[in-house]
Amino acid sequence: MREDIDEDLAVTSYATAQRPGDRAFQCDATAVFTAPDGTRAYALLDGVGDTPAVRSWTRTAARRLAHAAESADAEAGLRAEYGHYAADPARAGATPCPARRP
Repeated sequence: MREDIDEDLAVTSYATAQRPGDRAFQCDATAVFTAPDGTRAYALLDGVGDTPAVRSWTRTAARRLAHAAESADAEAGLRAEYGHYAADPARAGATPCPARRP
């Protein structure tokens, strides 16, 4: 950081770009959550499909995961969020996530 810039004025920025191609809906999603102490968590999800339902689910999931990951124990927060998704009745018959550990 330059010495002539006050730290309180420093701005952290981020950006994402998407290329929808020939899809009707862009279903990839990003989210950022910043805690009051300045801890920041980013989520990037690759939405599979191109329907309004997939787009909505992926956007909501990105926000929830970014919020869960900013906690002091990010792994525990993400595992708890996984538990919520795994218990969702709408997932009945869905293939379990390979990242899940016993």
